[in-house]
This record gives sequence, structure tokens and C-alpha cells, in this order.
Amino acid sequence: MKNGDIVYYVDKEGKFYFDVEIVGIVTDLEHNLHLYQCKILGNDYKFLNNEFEFKKERIGKVIRYLKSQLCKTKEEAEKIIS
Repeated sequence: MKNGDIVYYVDKEGKFYFDVEIVGIVTDLEHNLHLYQCKILGNDYKFLNNEFEFKKERIGKVIRYLKSQLCKTKEEAEKIIS
């Protein structure tokens, strides 16, 4: 995964996913981790519980995620949450 790639964030409990764009990769030296800075797109998302909806105000925010929270394809994300 590299800057500019569109990937899918999947929550750790496997209840939803949404698309993000990788805008940077940083290293957390304290914990020896690579974190992916991602801009939330919100163009393609799914929640297992229909009572929840995507919060449009999150679009454009940049959040850091672990590589283990990101899927390269929608199919991978679908498999995790189903």
C-alpha cells in the first residue's frame, strides 16, 4: 500500500467498512509501528447493523490506522464483515 491508494478500513469487531485514501505513512518509534494516514472518503461503505449510518461529517478527516485495519479490496472487506 502506498500514498494515493484507495483502500477499505474495517473496524476491529468486523461490523462495518468504509473507503479511505492513503495520504501518508508515518512510523511510531515508541511502539515500532507503521501507521497509515488516511483521508476518509465515504463513497463506498457498509454496516452490518442497518440502524447505523455513515456520518457525512467524517468525510475529509485524516486518521491514522494500522495496516491490519486496512483491506486492499472491497471483496476482502466484505469477507471480514460477513
